[in-house]
Amino acid sequence: LHLQTAVSVVIPTLNAGQEFVWLLQKLFSQRGIGRIEVVVVDSGSQDETVQIARKAGCVVVEILPSEFSHSYARNRGADAATGDYLLFMVQDAYPIGDHWMGGMLQFLQDHASDKVVAASCAEYSRSDSDVMYDSMIHTHYQFLGCLHYDRIGELREPGHASLRSQGQLSDVSCMIGRDIFHKYRYRGDYAEDLDLGIRLIQDGYRVAMLASVKVIHSHNRPAYYYLKRSFVDVVFLVELFPDFAYADIESQKGLFVGIVSVAVHMSRWLHSPIPADGRDAPAMMRRMSDEWRSSFARIETHGVLQLGDARLDAWLQQFRQQQEQAGAMGRALGASEVREAQRFLDAFLGRLDHFAYFVAQAYGPSSHGLAKELRQAVIKIFGSAVGSALAFMYLDVNAQHCEGDIAAARSIYSDLKAGV
Repeated sequence: LHLQTAVSVVIPTLNAGQEFVWLLQKLFSQRGIGRIEVVVVDSGSQDETVQIARKAGCVVVEILPSEFSHSYARNRGADAATGDYLLFMVQDAYPIGDHWMGGMLQFLQDHASDKVVAASCAEYSRSDSDVMYDSMIHTHYQFLGCLHYDRIGELREPGHASLRSQGQLSDVSCMIGRDIFHKYRYRGDYAEDLDLGIRLIQDGYRVAMLASVKVIHSHNRPAYYYLKRSFVDVVFLVELFPDFAYADIESQKGLFVGIVSVAVHMSRWLHSPIPADGRDAPAMMRRMSDEWRSSFARIETHGVLQLGDARLDAWLQQFRQQQEQAGAMGRALGASEVREAQRFLDAFLGRLDHFAYFVAQAYGPSSHGLAKELRQAVIKIFGSAVGSALAFMYLDVNAQHCEGDIAAARSIYSDLKAGV
């Protein structure tokens, strides 16, 4: 029991929906905590989020939509909080059990003498989570070392991989002492939780990612989101870590052609019949990847672009039109351009093979529903591969490491970075 301890939960909101009522009820009903305060930082909700928060007894801080950033909103909430500990959350997370908050707090207090000052807990996916998200979380937790066990991170090496794996926190749920937080605070517009964790371990503190305590949280996002998110992730990591190595781009035009060609092939595949029930899902995906290595190597840029995500389809159609106007699609390709197109295909299929490995661990025989879900995941994997490759291109062209149209690269940067 922590009857002398006050915890302030800080939640940025925007149109949180009716489920927000259940989250607030769950937070206020947590046991073993002396006082629970919930600070809601709303950035212009048009639904009943603010009214729900006030009725539940929350402290409400309203900011303009134009003022919102992940760091600014959370810092404003922290400024309004009065608890001994701050617990940063998101509006669509849901604690498991009535001692969830106490479990995080107990871990911090048990390890305070070891200089553990912040802790996040693992996510348990909702029933409507998409397979792509589940695969990403599984891979991420393997990288962090918290897939099955609690991990306490500390500064070990200065390299980016060690800093990322050891310093990672997650604002899906992140508990930290109020005094230590106000010494560091959040900064930046993106990955503010990782940045905070890295600064903490660089100053000799330790941070934890807990597998023993979990929160229900997941997403079912469209392929267009993965395109943008993957682009921003790469650019952010390169800016944050000078030693972050990424794949060099030999030919900007070759990459553009490769992206369009794979999209044309996939549009044709997407409209083929879904396999019958009973097939082994992992074997089906491996066979598909093997077939695509040869069939997708043939460059095709003039077919239908229809991948089932309206925003991704519109983006691809505009992207192809821009390359046609620039003359990239209507002429024979040079050797370097062909190699670059092939490299993009290889990178995409490498991601697909990695996903098939996850499917082999998680699923057995296929069904019509699973096959349909896996198809959607393949489109999302394609979107993610496109985002990363375009980020590599932007970085190389912008730094003049390869030839290319710098105006086109910067236009892609502005387009894909907006709103993430």
